[in-house]
Amino acid sequence: MAIADNLARIRNRMADACARAGRSQSDVALMAVSKMHSAAAIEEAYAAGVRLFGENKVQEWDAKITALPETILHTARFHLIGHLQSNKTARAAAVFAAVDSVDSLKIAQRLNTAAVALGRTLPVLIEVKLSSEESKHGIAPGAVSEILHAAAARPDDGAALLR
Repeated sequence: MAIADNLARIRNRMADACARAGRSQSDVALMAVSKMHSAAAIEEAYAAGVRLFGENKVQEWDAKITALPETILHTARFHLIGHLQSNKTARAAAVFAAVDSVDSLKIAQRLNTAAVALGRTLPVLIEVKLSSEESKHGIAPGAVSEILHAAAARPDDGAALLR
């Protein structure tokens, strides 16, 4: 089945779910997870109207950047949705519109430092680990307050830790 056909089916299901929940469809975003898919698949999804994509790895996204047309790179939003290693935070801050998988205070601080250096604001989501599975990442529920307190504080340079 073509990507456009799958998207039409998914959008219909989303519309039905919004109607059942009494929510406006404009309050819900569809993110196409493009990890492990080619730049050509991203182009096909873009042609079908997708403007929000999730990538799993910094290095995988770097390889796709050069293969995508500038119009897509400048009009779509690409979020990092996978685990981020601390040595890749500067690059992630440079190439993603947001990081949806912050799983430690250290990662948040490193992203903040990189974003400040780039003169940009980087929205993030905090990933909370509710599973006992070793393969899963995230902040322990009891540690969430620490990262939220750090986000509320302002470092000496005046930049907010999280946005």
